[in-house]
Amino acid sequence: MFWVPEIFIDERADENKYTASTHLSINSTGQITFFQSYRLTSSCNLDVHAFPFDKQKCNLTLTVSVYPDENILLKSAKTSKAANQDSHIYYMSNGEWKFEELRTINRYVSYGSLNCSAVIYEITMSRRSIFYVLVVIIPMFALFLLDMAISYAFGTPGEKVAFKVTLILQVTFLSLILTDKLPATSDDPPIIAKFFTGMFVLLIFGILENAFELYLREKKPKFSSLVTCVNRFKRKEKKESEDAVTYLGKQ
Repeated sequence: MFWVPEIFIDERADENKYTASTHLSINSTGQITFFQSYRLTSSCNLDVHAFPFDKQKCNLTLTVSVYPDENILLKSAKTSKAANQDSHIYYMSNGEWKFEELRTINRYVSYGSLNCSAVIYEITMSRRSIFYVLVVIIPMFALFLLDMAISYAFGTPGEKVAFKVTLILQVTFLSLILTDKLPATSDDPPIIAKFFTGMFVLLIFGILENAFELYLREKKPKFSSLVTCVNRFKRKEKKESEDAVTYLGKQ
């Protein structure tokens, strides 16, 4: 009969679920090896500022919080290199996260006036971003370029407004996909959320521009000079762009 101290995991988010093992090994020096498998849900503070190209570091802190370090000294049975190699073998890599590195740290933690020995496993993972690039980022760029093309295409302002409203609906659909993946409690919004907000504002300004032009055309007798100036400015921009293309073609 032997005694096993109770190991606590500071980052656990639920009750420990483990499978009791009845097997152990004892060598000639009196060293006892006892295996215990755990299944748990842990908490981790995420920094999603660089989403979806972010890397996260999560810790698992194993300690015996009721015994001082003079009585029990916890140490990892494997070095960081060996634990890292084993983790690459057993980690299931077909999910959203890609395992990068595992480090083992032997440290002392304080619980009030009690100093306890602890082993910290620092896990580094990176998010697989190819899904977000293909489904969210590239379509968003394509919609923005399409909006620019509609702005300089031939057509009435009313037709342009109708096309741009359709683009805004598509951007809203993409933002819903992104919203499901982002934590709602983040104090620092990710860069991709700011990018979506900027693109949405530009699309709104494009609609307002065409709506204002349509309003001026409806009030043409009153604002004929202003409409003429706007049309001249657009024709001038178009002519300059055509001249630049012709010059490059000659070169």
